[in-house]
Amino acid sequence: MISIDILIALVLTLFVFSFVLWRTKDNLMYRFAEHTFVAVSLGNMTVLAIKYLQGNVINPIIYKGDYILIIVLILGCLLYLRFSKRFFYICRWPLSFMVGVGLGLTLRGWTHGWLFSGIITPTILSLAVVGDAFTTFNNIFVIVCTLTVLSYFIFSIQHKGALRYSATLGRYFMMVMFGVMFSNYTFSRLATLSGRLLWVVQSISSIFA
Repeated sequence: MISIDILIALVLTLFVFSFVLWRTKDNLMYRFAEHTFVAVSLGNMTVLAIKYLQGNVINPIIYKGDYILIIVLILGCLLYLRFSKRFFYICRWPLSFMVGVGLGLTLRGWTHGWLFSGIITPTILSLAVVGDAFTTFNNIFVIVCTLTVLSYFIFSIQHKGALRYSATLGRYFMMVMFGVMFSNYTFSRLATLSGRLLWVVQSISSIFA
């Protein structure tokens, strides 16, 4: 006996696949599944936002005396002045604060977590490792790829001579990288699709079992 939640998920999945069966034309079943997904996602996000606000802002203010959070609460309320024609400009204050803080935190995390740890540190390698030819070749290959790709983005001087060949080689390396990234993304989507199709077949078979 199939449960009601699996049955609803199965029906909505088939409604979404109807977009392909109707030759990518919009239809009532697909629109119903799409609107249901948007509505459920919005409701879930709203509930999570209220719980987050209660647990991290309201409760600390009431029970712990963290009155500094009142400023955060006021800034959040000022965002809703976006819907007021008279006080529309006030919503720019908390918005600018959010953008500034978010940009600062993002740049800090990007600089330390991705630029230094992900690019600069792995590139600082020894050209030769005694007794390990594969590691030596790998280190040299990484350094050559990094330098040639960087040379491709040198626009202050014209690409002539050795710089031309280096930039061309760097462009080929980037093409290979983009191809690998695209293929990984494509196969991951295909794996998700095949898994969902397998789930649909198993669910239908369980109904008639």
